[in-house]
Amino acid sequence: MHVHDINLKKISKEILIEYLIKNVLIKPAKRELKEILTKIERSISNADYLTTRNGLIISIYFNYDETFKIIKRKGLFRYSKYINQKCIVKNLALDLLEICDRFGCLTDKTKIYLNSIITFSPILESYKDIDKFIIQEIKRFETNYPNKSLIKTLVSFVDFLFLVDHMPNKVNDLMDLNCRTKEDISAAVSFLTFFYSDRIKNKNVNITFISEEYILSNEISKLLIPVCFLLDYKDFEVQFDHFDYYCVLKNDKLFIAPPFENFEKAVRLGYIRTEIQYLNDRLKNENNALSIEDFTKDISNLEGYDFFKYTETYNYPRYSLQIPENFYDHLINSFVKSNELFKEEVIYLASVFKEQLLNPADLEGIKLKNDLSLFDIIKIRRLFLILYQFFSKEIYKKEKKGSDLLFRSLIPVLSEKNLATHLQKVVSEDKADAFLDIVCWESNLDSFLDLQYHPILYFDGYFLIALSVLSNSNFVRNIYASEYKRGNVSLLKDGENDPLLIKLANSFSEAKIQCYIETKIENTDIDLCAIYENTLFIFECKHNLHPVSPFDLRTTFDYIKKAENQLDKITNSFNNGHLINTLEAKHHISLSKVDRIQCCIVLSNRLLNGNIFKYPVRNINEIDNMLTRGVMKTEFGEFWLWKEKKLSLDFLLNYFSIESELTTLHFESLSQEIVTYELSTPKLETVTYFWEYNKAIISLKRYIGKLDKVN
Repeated sequence: MHVHDINLKKISKEILIEYLIKNVLIKPAKRELKEILTKIERSISNADYLTTRNGLIISIYFNYDETFKIIKRKGLFRYSKYINQKCIVKNLALDLLEICDRFGCLTDKTKIYLNSIITFSPILESYKDIDKFIIQEIKRFETNYPNKSLIKTLVSFVDFLFLVDHMPNKVNDLMDLNCRTKEDISAAVSFLTFFYSDRIKNKNVNITFISEEYILSNEISKLLIPVCFLLDYKDFEVQFDHFDYYCVLKNDKLFIAPPFENFEKAVRLGYIRTEIQYLNDRLKNENNALSIEDFTKDISNLEGYDFFKYTETYNYPRYSLQIPENFYDHLINSFVKSNELFKEEVIYLASVFKEQLLNPADLEGIKLKNDLSLFDIIKIRRLFLILYQFFSKEIYKKEKKGSDLLFRSLIPVLSEKNLATHLQKVVSEDKADAFLDIVCWESNLDSFLDLQYHPILYFDGYFLIALSVLSNSNFVRNIYASEYKRGNVSLLKDGENDPLLIKLANSFSEAKIQCYIETKIENTDIDLCAIYENTLFIFECKHNLHPVSPFDLRTTFDYIKKAENQLDKITNSFNNGHLINTLEAKHHISLSKVDRIQCCIVLSNRLLNGNIFKYPVRNINEIDNMLTRGVMKTEFGEFWLWKEKKLSLDFLLNYFSIESELTTLHFESLSQEIVTYELSTPKLETVTYFWEYNKAIISLKRYIGKLDKVN
């Protein structure tokens, strides 16, 4: 009997299982199995339980691994997908536990996953309650504040947070909006903006006046806090699917835990070290270039150059920038279009170059879209940054933080023609269009919004510009991420040269260690191999962007898992004696002294770095220091990591090992904290980690006590 002869909606579970166990069913071809998975995806969305369950029975029996891979990758068991429709996920998970057990294929990993889905099921009601609450609050806003724009009010609030560089008071009281980061709140506003245009109104959206009363009365918190929780819960579902986090009922609370303690530590530590590195880069790259901040301040202090004007047009009191056209043109031609970098740009680009593995030539060489170069992006950003500086310096001279006039003045609204005029003073029309294609979000397009990626919003012929968000977010990184998600993968690799691999090879060359790149062997390839005395070092290089969410982190995690598989093949080839012969033949070298292999995964970001996987994971910039300088900078001075102040095999073996002392030092600096999420029934708890200064200092002093100080 063939699969297509079975009516999945009518056949009983027991008969179907009997057919499978007794081999009555002919094994479906790959194409048929793929069709079954497509049917499962469609039927679960339609809440067709029998078709879904029976399709899963067949798919699991013949294609177990791929079935769960699709379920997780497409998020089929995430309750957030079924907020406004019937959900059959919990019952399916219960059935699959029994079915997999009967087939003898219920692994511990699958059992934990399915039990987590079942335990997490009460969250569906929380999702639905929050969804209803959002609609009620939107209607309440439109009733209480007629003729005011909810979207512009929300965007103004976020822009204000970026203007004042809002930092959370603490992290363990999530019911208080002040304890949320500006990035969290930006994500909530992004969600609400999309929600409003998708569910409430997608044409003739009011973007005229904000309701400063809604902000100042703190009513806005009432709407934003539940949305922040909703987004948190969605992140947990991603963690179940992709990182093996699990959910158990503990003391009448849903407890979310990582697969093992050091996994969550590696994530938190990655963010902490990235921020510390960014601050160090700022100090390191202080320079004498002209500062945009000082430049705009000096102009504003000149007599007759006060561009910050109070206006009451449209009977709407606010402040705006009014720059005479002749001076504006001079400003653009002499400064905005200049190829000289400002001080802030030098500092910012130093960090961007390190993260993206770029060099100054890439400013003109990299084309983000059509002929729009990275330098064009920098110059357009420079225009907005200068306008932002004129505004931010003057507004506090006129208004207190959080005044109604300040909020009214935040978001410029420009017509298509007006914005095009501004942009085309800096770049060509085609480049201006390409820029807007990248950074602008349109309300009538079926795409989710992230204000940090798309700080310009388009509604019915007009653009809302979140100027503070645009000026203070990681603009270049976000543009890279936006384009990468659209399939522009060439931004990280030009098709000929992998910058991560080239940097690693250059580091080994500077250390005078023999190395070879891109060597094809048997059933895989080696990104870089290096020979040092009797040891063969093997590196798998994975270049990707710094993740800013669990959703983004999936790429880094998948890269690491792919690298593990490649390193397994390479290690097996070494152990069976094939690898040495292959390398000798391909590179015309003798490896007769090599009797040891050491493998490592190299990333361009710092997330998941450490010793938590099968092979050590290290950051490329850290490796460069270990190979070429061997110095550790601390608040107590600089110390030699190399014994006798020179690179040695023993040092590299320790650093590129799972037992690395330096990596252990970082992990020891973290302390645990339990975070409670009140807005669910039952309440939800999870564990996170933070960098504890006093604890870190104790570990650091113990470590550097064994090192020589650099004179």
